[in-house]
Amino acid sequence: MIMIILKNEIKKEYSYFSALRHLRKVLNANEPELIEIYARKFSKHPGISYADLKAAIEDEYLTDEIIKKWQNEYAKFVYEHVEPIIKKVAHSAFSYSSKKLSFPQSSDTYETVNEWISKHLAEHITRITDDQQKALNYIIKRAVSTGETSSQLVKVIRPLVGLTKPQMTANYNYYNTLVDTLTKNGSTEKKAKETAHKKSLDYAARQHRKRAADIARTEMATAYNNSEYICVKEAQTKGYIRTLKKKWCTADNDGVCKNCRSLEGVEVDINEMFQTYFGAVLVPPAHTRCRCVVLYIEVE
Repeated sequence: MIMIILKNEIKKEYSYFSALRHLRKVLNANEPELIEIYARKFSKHPGISYADLKAAIEDEYLTDEIIKKWQNEYAKFVYEHVEPIIKKVAHSAFSYSSKKLSFPQSSDTYETVNEWISKHLAEHITRITDDQQKALNYIIKRAVSTGETSSQLVKVIRPLVGLTKPQMTANYNYYNTLVDTLTKNGSTEKKAKETAHKKSLDYAARQHRKRAADIARTEMATAYNNSEYICVKEAQTKGYIRTLKKKWCTADNDGVCKNCRSLEGVEVDINEMFQTYFGAVLVPPAHTRCRCVVLYIEVE
C-alpha cells in the first residue's frame, strides 16, 4: 500500500480505498496464522510453572527471577514464531510502496525496516512483560486477601497467565461470583469451586483467543504502517519525492472509534507526531485493533 498524492504527477495518485483494500488483503492473509500462534502460546503458559506461581502466592508477589524467566520464554517465542510473520508483512508494505513510487530496491532494501523491527519487538517484549507482572501481582494480592490456600489459588490464577489486568479481573470476578451463587443455591463449597473452575477455564480460553487476536492484528498493522513510512522517508531522502505532510484517514465505517474519528482529516508534517487520545504516534495504529491509515501529500 502507498497512499500518496504527488504535486505534479496526477498519474501517481492512488486512491484511498484501494490503499485500504491492499492493507486489509495483507493483514487478512497473515492474521489467522499469527492469531493461532499466539492463542497456543497463551494457553500453555510457558515460563511460569505451578511451583513458581504457588511460591509467588505464598510470598504475595512475583519475584524478579520468575518474571525474568517468563520474559525469556516470551522473547524466545517472539523471535522464533512472531518475527518471521512481522517481517513478511513489513517487507510486503515496503516492496509495494517502493514500486508505486518507482523507488528502486537494492540488496540493502530492507535494512532500515529490519532495524525498526528489531527495536520494536524488543520494546514489545518489555511492554508485555511489564504489563504481565503488574497484572499478576494485582490478582495475586487480591486473591491472597480471601484467605484461600495457595494450592487452591494457583489453580484459579495460572490459566490467567498472559491475559491483561482487566481480563484477569473479569475472570476472577466471574469465578468468585459463580462460587457464591452456587453455594447459595445449595451446592457444597467443594462442588461449587470445581464447577466454577471449569467454567472459568472455558472463559479464559475465550479471553486468550481475544488477546491473541488483539496482539496479532495490532502488531501487523503497526509493522505495515511503519514500514510504509520508512519507505516514503527513504524515497524522500533520495530525491524521489519532495516535502510531504501526513493526513490521518479512518476506515470511515461504524467500526471506527470516536477518538480516531476525531482525527479524520488531521494533517501534520511528515516528521511530526499525531496527538491522539491514546498518546502521540508517528503513524497509526493509535490503539489496539486500530485500522486507521495515513495519506501522504506532497506540498512542494
